[in-house]
Amino acid sequence: MLKIIISFPLQVFQNISRSIARVIKASKSPTSSRVLSFRALISAIITGLLVYALYVVAEPFGIQEYSSTNKNLLISISALAGFVGILISDFGLPLIFRKYFNREQWTISKDISLYVMRFFFIGLMVMVFGNQTGLTNFNLPLFLLQFTAAGSGLAIFVSFFKESVQKEI
Repeated sequence: MLKIIISFPLQVFQNISRSIARVIKASKSPTSSRVLSFRALISAIITGLLVYALYVVAEPFGIQEYSSTNKNLLISISALAGFVGILISDFGLPLIFRKYFNREQWTISKDISLYVMRFFFIGLMVMVFGNQTGLTNFNLPLFLLQFTAAGSGLAIFVSFFKESVQKEI
């Protein structure tokens, strides 16, 4: 009985280690890339529309307290900032770092890193614009870190899901 109690933490650690090793191995699997493509442009447009819809419908981050007559214009420009964030990550960075964004060598881990970059640049562009105009009130470094971290978790899920769907096709 004592042997089982003592060995339990070791078994848990070994199972976790094996699971992490499988995830790392799977992350090196090839997958498709949509950088520098029409699909990336569509993704940028959808991102802009989502930012606009979130700001108009939910009015988060202090937007409901903003009472200027140009509120709708600033919300539209914030949506444009989200659009530009995707353009930076899906067009700007691939043009600068061509070797990293090589489509023939695209893997799940690179796909995850692209999603993280997307969340970072969307957050950075929207949050900086919102703070500079007074439309929103973000604690920029902390909230940007939280937004990017949450996006990273989502990125892992989406990248592996996308890869599993591609295998079935």
